[in-house]
Amino acid sequence: MTRKALASVAMIGIALGACASGGNEVLRQQDANAVNQLIVDGRTTRTDVERIYGPPTTTSFADAQNEIWTYRWARTTAKGENFIPYVGAFVGGQDVQKKELVILFNAQNVVVRHSMRETNEAIRRNLASSSSTTGNNPQISTSPAPPPDSAAAPAAAASAPPPKAAKAPAPVASAPAGAAAPSLASIEPGRWICGMQTNNADARRYSMSFVVAPDRSITVANYANAPATVVGTSPLRFTAINPRGDRLTTFTMRPDNSLVVTGQGLNNPNSTFFDQGSCVRS
Repeated sequence: MTRKALASVAMIGIALGACASGGNEVLRQQDANAVNQLIVDGRTTRTDVERIYGPPTTTSFADAQNEIWTYRWARTTAKGENFIPYVGAFVGGQDVQKKELVILFNAQNVVVRHSMRETNEAIRRNLASSSSTTGNNPQISTSPAPPPDSAAAPAAAASAPPPKAAKAPAPVASAPAGAAAPSLASIEPGRWICGMQTNNADARRYSMSFVVAPDRSITVANYANAPATVVGTSPLRFTAINPRGDRLTTFTMRPDNSLVVTGQGLNNPNSTFFDQGSCVRS
C-alpha cells in the first residue's frame, strides 16, 4: 500500500472516531414534547422516573424534604477542518449538542416540577490558538410552578390532582393480582413509549416506541416504522423486522403494560437477547 493510501486510511479512521457521545441513552432520543408525555407534575412518581430513565446522573436536595434528580446527555462532533493536513493544526473546532433533564420530587416522591434544556454549540479554534463558542438560543421547556398551597407543598402533594391540560397517560403501576395482559382488542391506540433495559453485562438502557392505529395495526417506530405482524391476541404479541441485521424481533405485552423484546443476537446468530421495560401511551 502506498504512503498516500495509508494516509487516506488513517484519515478515514480519524473521521470515524470524530464523534463521541455519553450520558443517558434514553434522553438522547427524546425532546421536550416526549419528556412531557412521560412526566406529569403531581402524578408521576420517582419509581416511574427511574423505571423509564434509570438512575440519575446526579442528585441533590432543594431542602430537607425535596430532592432533585438530573439526567444529562452530550455529543461532540469534530469539524471537517480538523482532518485537513496542516490546516487542522491551526483551525477547526467541534459541534456540541447537550440535553439536560431536571426533576424536583417532594417528600412523597412525586414530581413537583421538571425542566428540559437542549443546546447546540459550535466551538471554533483559530490561528491565534484561541477558541470561541457560538450557538443558538437554548431550547428550555419548564413546567409551570404550582401555587404555594398546591402539590408543591409536601403535605399536600400526594393528593394534588394532575394538570387538567395534560394528555399523558397515568404512569405504569404494578398490575393487580389476576390482571390480564393487554389483548389486541384492549390495547389503546396511540404511540407507546417504553424505557427498555438490556439483559446482559452492560445493562444498557434505551427507548422503544411503537404505534397502534385505530384499526389496531401496529408499526415499530424504532425500526423505521416497520409494519408489525400480530402473532398472538391475548396477550398481545407481535413481530417486526429489525433493519439492523435484518432480524425478526418479537414483542410481548405483560399485564402491567411492560414490554418484553426477544430475538436473535446481532453479532452471534446462535445467541438470543431478552430486553424488558415499562411502557406508557402518549
